[in-house]
Amino acid sequence: MFAVPGQINTYSSGGTNDLIKKGAKLVSCSEDIFEEYPEYFSAPRNEALQEAVERRLIEEMTDDERQVFRLIEEGISDFDTLTDQSQLDASSLNYTLTLLTLKGVIDVVGTSYQKRI
Repeated sequence: MFAVPGQINTYSSGGTNDLIKKGAKLVSCSEDIFEEYPEYFSAPRNEALQEAVERRLIEEMTDDERQVFRLIEEGISDFDTLTDQSQLDASSLNYTLTLLTLKGVIDVVGTSYQKRI
């Protein structure tokens, strides 16, 4: 049984707080439920399928996207160095990085970029 805790000074929270005291699992976020049922919420890893998806994503990239992605794969992660190495102007590079982020192939970490797939 799961229960979402309520404020301790509110009468209407007495029921759920009492359930928690009696052993119900306290739920403060969706991950609390997911961790109780890993077989339902974790997809089995299929390495061949994952590789095929990654290949397809790379094949469908524009030339600029592929060039910037390759630079990030090589470990170039800051905007200024990516601008120099890619020879794209700042606006074009920013647009390309945004598209790669939206496609889920790179992550923004602070002020740098890293490969996600």
